[in-house]
Order: sequence, then structure tokens, then C-alpha cells
Amino acid sequence: MKTKITLLFAILFSLSTFAQDKTYDLLKNKTQTNILYDRVFQLSNATEIANKQVNATVYNQVYHEMQRADFLNRLPNFEKLKNEANLSKAQNVIPLSVLISEFETIKKTSIENGNVLLKNNQYEVKPNAESVFEKHQIHLFSALVSKSKSTTFILKDDFIFNTTSKIISGIYVKSNESENWIKVNYNQSFQLNFNQIGKQLIQTKIEFSNSETIQNQFEIEITPSQITASKNSQTANPNVVTAISSTIAHQGYGETEAFIGNGEYELFLDTTNGILDKPIFLLDGFDPGDTRNTTIIYELLNYGTGQNLATDLRAQGFDIVILNFPTYTRPDNTTVIDGGADYIQRNAMIFVELINQINAQKVGTEQNVVIGPSMGGLIARYALRYMEQNSLTHDTRLYISFDAPHQGANVPIGMQHLFNYLAYGPLGNAAVQPVVD
Repeated sequence: MKTKITLLFAILFSLSTFAQDKTYDLLKNKTQTNILYDRVFQLSNATEIANKQVNATVYNQVYHEMQRADFLNRLPNFEKLKNEANLSKAQNVIPLSVLISEFETIKKTSIENGNVLLKNNQYEVKPNAESVFEKHQIHLFSALVSKSKSTTFILKDDFIFNTTSKIISGIYVKSNESENWIKVNYNQSFQLNFNQIGKQLIQTKIEFSNSETIQNQFEIEITPSQITASKNSQTANPNVVTAISSTIAHQGYGETEAFIGNGEYELFLDTTNGILDKPIFLLDGFDPGDTRNTTIIYELLNYGTGQNLATDLRAQGFDIVILNFPTYTRPDNTTVIDGGADYIQRNAMIFVELINQINAQKVGTEQNVVIGPSMGGLIARYALRYMEQNSLTHDTRLYISFDAPHQGANVPIGMQHLFNYLAYGPLGNAAVQPVVD
């Protein structure tokens, strides 16, 4: 309840305080930096962020605000950063970015003493008034994604954004577990080694030609990666994430041709005989951005204290097959597909292929069980029905869905507008934009 009230106040506050760019147009030539932070809703509080630890969410929000606050439009549209982040997930590399900027805010005393006043819905500086702005600077260096399966990083030269006169002479990074700095060569990938997965702190250092040095750090979460390179190998390897592609293509609405889908699955054999003979399929649900991998999906079956439903079933002789729909690129290496939010039909064809492969390898006559939560319930239902209508044997005795919108998902238009407003309205919340997209 407290979160909802806070959100409501944030919305009301943004409505009452936001002013269009034209409100500040007369102040453009009065600034030194040509970036007036008052022009945007200050969600990131960039004036207080100097020398603080950042992450992708913070960096993206600060960049988004600076880009919109700049009178000269020197920074590329925020879409450039979002596209790079999406592409990098499929290419298994972590993109880095640097933002060096100076900006200004109107001093509160300037408003109070009338040196800056509002006339005809436009702010003006009183004649002969001096020192009406407060100057700030930021030196941010961060990854553009908050988590990754990769430990390969890259800093492209067109993702170094500098609106100041400072000249960068060198950029360096190191992990918290290393004593040695690595010099970053633009457009060349490099590795950082970590002793364990999870959240990592990356130390950064930027050197300028005037001998100034700025040190900071950013946070990123490194997630497990055990995906096999081969697809549709017809060999189900236990406890390894295996890539799989559909053999039946689907043409979605607005697409010019049919495309196959790519997924990944992990087989957890039972703990009684270790033989693939009683499969239970579990499909991931709606997951834009692929925030859940097979390990997380397995852990979502936890209950009580130290108990897990999948582990319980394996102890009774059942084999658990978890299917995930990751982010990937098509063969052109430029088209990024968010599998967790892709067409239900295309993901269903991936499941059809998985059923065929498991059926070809399982031992005995035990029929399958299929469980689909949320969108996974729709994907499983479509796949099973497709197989029945096309004389394909799914060999399934039980289909279970829960929280699946079989009659459609009716999202009120007011709720849709609210999220669009939070993401792309005056609030400009960069973290909400991927969800809306």
C-alpha cells in the first residue's frame, strides 16, 4: 500500500511540476553548459550522483535525462542505448558506456529573490542578475545491462558520450578480485574473471589529458551460463542447458515471412534410477527481457523451508524438463527477438520440437505431463492441439495450466495509458520503458 501511495504522489508531483521545453527556452543562452536539468523530471537525482556506485538502471536514467535536458541535442536518442542492450543479450557480450557531462540547475535563491521569474509561461532572467545557476558535473561509466550470462565486455567508441571540453586519454577497468587495471581499447572485446556468479563490482578509471583522474565503480549481476552450442542434437544431456530450434516456422502479425523460433531447455533426471522415463514438462511464462533462466524457473518451485516441488517429484521417479524462451538474434545478427514475449505460436513450435525429441529418447511407456503457468499455459495448449490436428503424437496424459488467460488478457485502457505515461511521458522512467515495449 505504501508503494502505491508513493507512486501516486510521484505521478501527481510530475503533473504539477513538469513544464514543456518552451518554458525554459529563454534561459538557453544564459547557461554555460547548454544543459538545464530543470527541463526534465529529476527522477535519477543526478545532482547527487557524483562518485557514487551506479548500475545499468541508474546510468540509463541519468543518460535519458541529460539527453532530454540538452538544449543542443548533442546526445543520441535513448533508443540507441536500448537497442544496443537488446542486441548484446543475444550476442552474449556486455556493452559498456561512458557519460561525461556538465549541467546546470536554477538556484532556489534565484527564484526566491526574483532573479529568475516566470512571465507568460516562460522563465526569464532578471536584467543584470548574476550567478542564477548552479553548475554540476558527472563522470559515469557503466554496463548497459543489469545482468548477463557473459563475462565478455566491450566499449564501442560511439557509446562514449562527452559534452565537455575534457579530452579522455585512457579508460581502465578491473574486477574487485583483481589488483591489475585493464586498459580498455575501443571496439575490442575483453574478459573479466570472477570467482563466483552473482552481483559483481567493477572498478573503473578515466584519465584525462589535463592529468585529472576519475575513479568509480558499477554493479552487474553475472548469471550462470551452461548452454551447449549444438541445437536439436537429439541427445538430451541432463543438468546442462541445451539450445533447441523449432523445425516449423511461424509468420507473426506484421512479419513479411515465417521464422523459426529458438529456445533452451534443461533436463533434470529423477533421483531414483536416473533414466528418462517419466517426463514432466514445465514451460516458462511471460518473461520480457528473459529475466528467468532454467535455474530460476526450477527455484520458483520452492515452498516451505528448503523444499522444492521439482525435487520432490524427482524423488518419486519423475524427470523434469524445463523450457525457457531466451532473447536471441536471427541469422542476420541484427534482428533481436525477445523470446519471453514472442508470438505464442512460434514458441509453441519450439515446444513441439522438444516433445518430439524427448519422446524419441525416453524409455518405457509412461506418458508425459505438461505444466504451463501464465503464457506458458497458452503455449503448451497451442502446441498440444497443433500436434493433435496434424497427426503428431504428443503422448501426453495430463495437461495443467494455471494463471493462463485462455480467454484473452483484458488490460484496461487506463492502465495501459498509465504505464505509457510513466515510461514515455514527462516522468521518462527508463526502467519502465522495456516493460511497455
